Amino acid sequence: MSADDISYATTMNVIMTWERVKKLGNYQTVVGDIVLDHVLKRDPSMRAVYRLPMDQDPSSHATYGRHAKALVEMVDCAVSFLGPDLEFIQDDLKDLGLRHKSMGVRPEHLPIMQEGILYGIEECLDIRLTNAERDSWNAVFTFLVSCMTRGMEE
Repeated sequence: MSADDISYATTMNVIMTWERVKKLGNYQTVVGDIVLDHVLKRDPSMRAVYRLPMDQDPSSHATYGRHAKALVEMVDCAVSFLGPDLEFIQDDLKDLGLRHKSMGVRPEHLPIMQEGILYGIEECLDIRLTNAERDSWNAVFTFLVSCMTRGMEE
């Protein structure tokens, strides 16, 4: 997917949904905990990416909260870059993919993160995203993941 495939309406759906999330008190911790818990249950091998031991509850590990918050901060940053001209962030996203590769993230982890973030949004807002909102998030994630994957493959 290219930047040209992301419409203004798509961008606005994502931004407006994320703004609702940000109105929650302590949203970075709340959403981060939900997302990271979901991701690690979906693919326990991702514990290695976060250096979380397999033999203990990951949420009890000292670094869990920091990792959970960092996930939400990355989404926050990505949403803040959405706008009419996404071409300029493609190289940054490729670099981000390369950095993630160096931490042990593989391309197949990215859709699991996408699923976890959508799950986290719905859980913390106690709603089901509309079809338009879900389609918009999926379009944006497809763009982000495709750019990051190119960076991982270099």
